[in-house]
Parts: sequence; structure tokens; C-alpha cells
Amino acid sequence: MMLVAWRMFRQSKQAGEVNLDDPLRLAHIHADTGKFIWNLPTAAVLGGIGALTGLMTGMLGVGGGFLIVPLMRRFTHLAMPGIVATSLFLITLVGSGGVFNAVHRGAVLPMPETLLFVGVMTLGMLIGRRVSRLLQPAMVQRSFSLLLAAVSCFLVAKAIWMH
Repeated sequence: MMLVAWRMFRQSKQAGEVNLDDPLRLAHIHADTGKFIWNLPTAAVLGGIGALTGLMTGMLGVGGGFLIVPLMRRFTHLAMPGIVATSLFLITLVGSGGVFNAVHRGAVLPMPETLLFVGVMTLGMLIGRRVSRLLQPAMVQRSFSLLLAAVSCFLVAKAIWMH
């Protein structure tokens, strides 16, 4: 995670939003519509990102922003606001799926707290989406990389503390 944070921070300082000539950016965006051009490479890249994120989420409970953001940044031409929106949507989807699965398996959740959590999370997602549109893409990327570095340091400290 620290390596990804460092690379993202370094990339945020480079001029330009996206290097259009990068051969690893296989998922292209249509200039007129701003949407993905759906073809085999785009489907393979997005499917691979989804599969890896799903695997890591299932095994470790991580993946949403910490995998999707750097992977989409590296392998697609999607701008940072679109990447942030995609990450927020998928985090909400996975979290909602987890709550649904727990309830379906018989868990009894305290409804006032659960609804408050879901409501505040949704509100935070909507506010974050609006704020990300007001910021420069490099600033969003830099902020995310600093958050990723902080989480990485926290996990290392926690691992040392627990042993």
C-alpha cells in the first residue's frame, strides 16, 4: 500500500491528467460522450479490476478505494472524479450487500443505528462526489495517496503493537 501511495503521489505531481500514449491504459474513454468505449480490452481490464477487488474484499475485507482507485488510474483513461465516483459506488454496493447478507442469514441489526449509518454513509458519498468535482484531479489523487499512506502506517503500527 505504501508503494502504491508513493507512486500515486508522484504521478499527481506530473503535468497533465492522463498520459494518452501509455500502452497499459487499455480502457479508453470516448471523447464525445465521456463513457468507456466497450471492446475486448476494456472489458478485460474492468473485469480484471473487478475480479481482483472482489477477491481481496472477500478474503481480506479491503478493496473498495484502496484497489479500485490505483488500478483504474493505471489501466484506464478515466479521470479522477470518475474513478472516485466508481469507487464510492462500489464501496456502497459491497457494504449494502454485506448488510443484506447478514440480515438474510439471520443477524438482527439495531435498525435505528443501521439506518443512521446507511443514511450518513450515503450523504457522505454524495458530498464527497460534489467536493471531488470542485477540486483539481491532481489534488484528489494527492489526497487519496496521503490517506493511503496513513492507513498503511496505521496497519504496520497495529501489526507491531499486536505482536
